[in-house]
Amino acid sequence: MKIAIVTGSHRPEGQSGRVGRFLEEELKKIDGTLSTYLLDLGKNPLPLWDESMWGADAGTAAEAWAPISTELESCDGVIVVAPEWNGTVAAGLKNFFHYAGGKELGHKPALIAGVSASLNGAYPIMELRGSSAKNCKLVYIPDHLIFRHVEEILVDQPKAEFADQDDYMRERSVYSLKVLLSYAEALKKVRESGVTDTEKFAFGM
Repeated sequence: MKIAIVTGSHRPEGQSGRVGRFLEEELKKIDGTLSTYLLDLGKNPLPLWDESMWGADAGTAAEAWAPISTELESCDGVIVVAPEWNGTVAAGLKNFFHYAGGKELGHKPALIAGVSASLNGAYPIMELRGSSAKNCKLVYIPDHLIFRHVEEILVDQPKAEFADQDDYMRERSVYSLKVLLSYAEALKKVRESGVTDTEKFAFGM
């Protein structure tokens, strides 16, 4: 099984990348046979989507997307790390979902991991659940994570006031990742059943 981790901050040293790497490490602790694909939009940003994606002549956007598309196609599930910027999803992550289609993500489970420097982090989760899966047919699992006060947790020695939160988020992450992996096994059967058609019915209603 292979799981993709997409970290949505387009800041090269953003906290989302650190959260993504943490979740990748936890996945491998759960199952050492898993393979992963980490797409850090801070270190590997996509150009703004444009119409060359649809044309016969591949432009810059199509060239940038091609290797990412190949990796995502081979994945069985996705983790979407979504930082909250001004109460919304970061622009680079929204741009990613303009590229992604059913070929890459259709009928695959996804776990959202919200990221906030303070007590926020919920708005991107609502936004992603409401708008990002229409055409790519991604299936968000009921569970999600929110890494609040992110700079203070997932560190070697968290401050005393954040120690309980650090412990809880580590435990909750393992639980949610196990749920994601179970959904990945189940939805693989859906994709293999022959009932899905992401070419004829490429767009949601």
